[in-house]
Amino acid sequence: ELPFLYPKALNNKERNAIKLPNYLRDILIGLILGDIHGRRKTLKKKVATFVFKQGIIHQDYLYHLYDLFKDFSPGIPRLHSHIDKRTEKVYSYLTFNTYSAPCFNELYDLFYQNKIKVIPTIMGELLTPVSLAYWICDDGSYNKVGKYLTLCTDSFQLEEIELLIEVLNKKFNFNCYKIKSGKNYRIIIPTKNLPY
Repeated sequence: ELPFLYPKALNNKERNAIKLPNYLRDILIGLILGDIHGRRKTLKKKVATFVFKQGIIHQDYLYHLYDLFKDFSPGIPRLHSHIDKRTEKVYSYLTFNTYSAPCFNELYDLFYQNKIKVIPTIMGELLTPVSLAYWICDDGSYNKVGKYLTLCTDSFQLEEIELLIEVLNKKFNFNCYKIKSGKNYRIIIPTKNLPY
């Protein structure tokens, strides 16, 4: 079991002084395209925070992310468990979050509308090779048989997925396309775009 450490509190001056380096901003953009969740802690403060969550099977990856963002987080990852009422199985996962700070407002405002994650129209300006790498780490899967990469974009609207495909194809010279996945769509990066 993980040790509990009391969160490190910041005063307003310290909160306002936090600046996110460009390389962490690029990483955060990729993670937002994946599973990371943003929120406003309180309406009064109007500052954003981002929450990281991974199943216990991916704990090495979660601790890698924590190592990157630990200077921007009030505490170490916490272990949680819940019981799935349908299967009665116990699922364990790890979470940590960033401070609620003004430096996170820009990305929150770009990627969230009415608390719903969206793809900004300026996505082409935001996505970098580092962002793409972390998006793949966070929400990608490789098909060994078909030798292609799938980006799970189920939560996005069709027009948003088409924008992402356009950005990927233009910026990285990919030949991405979408496939149906239930009621949603996912992005495929074909074999010829992947290194062997």
